[in-house]
Amino acid sequence: MKLSVSNIAWGKNNFSEFLSILKNNKCDGVEIAPSLIWEEPTEISLKEILEFKKDLNTFNLELVGFHSLLYTKPELELFKNNNLRRQTIDYIFKLIKLCNDLEGKKLIFGSPKNRRLNGRTYKECFQQSISDFREIAKFSKKYKIYFCIEPLSKNISEFIQSIKEGIEIVESVNEEYFKLHIDTKTLFHTEENFKEIIKNKTHLVEHVHVSDDNLNPPGTINFNHEIIGNTLKKINYNKYVSIEMLTSKESYKEEKIKVIENSINFVKKKYF
Repeated sequence: MKLSVSNIAWGKNNFSEFLSILKNNKCDGVEIAPSLIWEEPTEISLKEILEFKKDLNTFNLELVGFHSLLYTKPELELFKNNNLRRQTIDYIFKLIKLCNDLEGKKLIFGSPKNRRLNGRTYKECFQQSISDFREIAKFSKKYKIYFCIEPLSKNISEFIQSIKEGIEIVESVNEEYFKLHIDTKTLFHTEENFKEIIKNKTHLVEHVHVSDDNLNPPGTINFNHEIIGNTLKKINYNKYVSIEMLTSKESYKEEKIKVIENSINFVKKKYF
């Protein structure tokens, strides 16, 4: 397995310093919420792309990919009407292109507000999403970028509310570049038997986020990380485990650094 941390733990300021912290703590890569770096990611210049890649090269870190894809685009929804559906897919296409330009490898589709059912039945939306995700996956394949569905528990999302449902949609879409993302905070809510449910499904899993409820630092609220970590090791999962957490906006820089370092050490202990 390889280790990365999302930039939502750090915030908007001084991305280079965040990369330095990750490098000093022997992380392999960084995952980003792109709107935390650029006001409109799909409109950044070649100069900005080259500067970003230079920063990564300076600290010898890999860009894992993007998450929080539509955080600043609440108006985009897959299931509201056909016009917004098209706009949402086309915007995701732009993010896929950008991820490729920045040499990332995957997009994680959580975005619960953008997949609200809007009064439609789950079955109807599920059938539509097979077509939508298949179209996105075919586009992703051109750039060798994985598009990963993130199951989110029912207290957060109306669509794909468990790992079981995530497996079902990935198998239904049946495309090489459409994969499953595992989020530990979802497992804590659904209380699914991860060891049993992922058995014989290892090939579907492309990425893992580690956090506690409400994006708290791992190990501060939930205490079953070792079970998840041991399961990942037993199924020979060898891709990225990425820490997805928030730190207090009021924290001093030194406090943020300490929380990040403690979380990295915790995840190394429980998952590696």
